[in-house]
Amino acid sequence: DTTFILPYFRDSQEREENLHCILGFLVNNFETNIIVYEIVNKPFGKTSSENNVRWYFEPLDIDGIFHRTKVINRGIKKAETPYIAIFDTDCVFPPENILKAVQMLREGATLVYPYSGNFIDIERSYIKDGDIKARDSFAIESFGGSFLVNVEDYWKCGLENEAYISWGPEDVDRHHRVKTLGYRIERTRGVCWHIVHPPS
Repeated sequence: DTTFILPYFRDSQEREENLHCILGFLVNNFETNIIVYEIVNKPFGKTSSENNVRWYFEPLDIDGIFHRTKVINRGIKKAETPYIAIFDTDCVFPPENILKAVQMLREGATLVYPYSGNFIDIERSYIKDGDIKARDSFAIESFGGSFLVNVEDYWKCGLENEAYISWGPEDVDRHHRVKTLGYRIERTRGVCWHIVHPPS
């Protein structure tokens, strides 16, 4: 009853490697629905499907900027499940946290974060080797990395705010808007592990 959506634009080799790392994590841990919504520097649109992963390709906007909120909204409109998990292509969480987050949605939450707010950098090799080493958190109340939503409620909240184009402030806007409209927001315990990559 859940679809994972990964908005993606290849701005570095590391970003591509992180995407495939996260895809491997999801495919190996869950029998679920996955949408990769990739923006490419080519004037075409097509789709492909493999291992329960639907891959949509669309051209980069004319201004040459990866409009992330718009891409997420397109992905939500492609999904056919009552719950959505939006995943950055460089963040990972304990599988039990994701299961707990989905359960919270089933029990009435509108927006759930699959971690407590602690946001921790890790090397990609930690995931490949299965040995995630704890570091000091550089954010203790983060709203980024991933969030899960009840789709019906989120439509009523306006979906993603497309006035935000890239990364950052849209995470806070989303939380503030859902809270202000009176919908229920929850968090699980645990941390968000962020796979390091060059800045965009």
